[in-house]
Amino acid sequence: MLPVIVLTIRMPARTLGNAMLRGQILNIQKPVYFGGFVLAIARLSDYWLNISILPKNNK
Repeated sequence: MLPVIVLTIRMPARTLGNAMLRGQILNIQKPVYFGGFVLAIARLSDYWLNISILPKNNK
């Protein structure tokens, strides 16, 4: 399963709930300025590559 991450300016709570029911696992508010966007992507990368514990693929 691929993680579904949405970068959005704004998402109403109802829409967010529906998106999560369909498999979206993370919603990040997109920063307005480019520097903030770069920082958000760096933090997201750090989370997925260093902090989170992903399940092993047992084939």
